[in-house]
Amino acid sequence: MGVKPNFQCSDVCYFCHKRVYVMERLSAEGKFFHRSCFKCEYCATTLRLSSYAYDLHLVPAACNYCRLESYQAQG
Repeated sequence: MGVKPNFQCSDVCYFCHKRVYVMERLSAEGKFFHRSCFKCEYCATTLRLSSYAYDLHLVPAACNYCRLESYQAQG
């Protein structure tokens, strides 16, 4: 008997909830994203792993500039 291949080798994008394959995914904060979905929630700039801010209780992902602006506006 042959072994069936396992086609469940992908994960789900945290933002769009669609399948994201290993070759196209980013991983940050223990979550997976399509590169095109990993954008600032404020200005829609594509985020880089080296320059983003993450806050579970506020907007999940933002560029460092927008995150700083939102913190300054809050108080």
